[in-house]
Amino acid sequence: MSHSHSHGHSCSEEHAETPEEENARGQESLYRLIDKEKIRSFNAQNSEDAKVVIRPFEERKSKEGSVQSDDDDPELILFIPFTSAVNIKSITVTGGSTESSPKLLQCWINREDIDFSNVEDLPPVQEIELIQDVNAQPDAEYKTNITKFQRVENITLFFKETFGGDEQSTEIHYIGFRGEFDQIISREPIIATYEAKPMLQDHKLPSNNQPRMGM
Repeated sequence: MSHSHSHGHSCSEEHAETPEEENARGQESLYRLIDKEKIRSFNAQNSEDAKVVIRPFEERKSKEGSVQSDDDDPELILFIPFTSAVNIKSITVTGGSTESSPKLLQCWINREDIDFSNVEDLPPVQEIELIQDVNAQPDAEYKTNITKFQRVENITLFFKETFGGDEQSTEIHYIGFRGEFDQIISREPIIATYEAKPMLQDHKLPSNNQPRMGM
């Protein structure tokens, strides 16, 4: 799958937003279509914190609660499913401090198998360079390549780097999506094949306050 590279230019950089434009953005928020109970995280200090940062559009500037990657490691994977298929127009990410804010975001859609065993081998649908000054733009919005974000049933976000370097943990206060409803997801039975004897050292485990295994 080919991927597109997007530089760190957010929608909010283009002009001062009017109240009408802000209201229109809020109406396009996909928050109500996110299946929060099925959100998964890998390499987070607390797996439940991944659900905290998925907030209503009106709470996008709140600093209460955040999700953080393990100490001294910036890498963080979030899997976010939707209750219906959606078309995603933009993604909003609000980081922590200047040093702990994520620098690079890679996105995949409609895959439920991405973790640290394969994330480096799969080309993302889109790669986005995030801004550093989150205080100046607390709700910076990044446009997607809309033709590649159609009928999205789930999205995987890989925060690979921070502005603080390789040993700075990532901190995120808010993640939001803007777009539109597409269609109801058909829930058909899925037959899965599992490893007979999965080896612990082969995978970074989903976050649950467990020690991170080496890659």
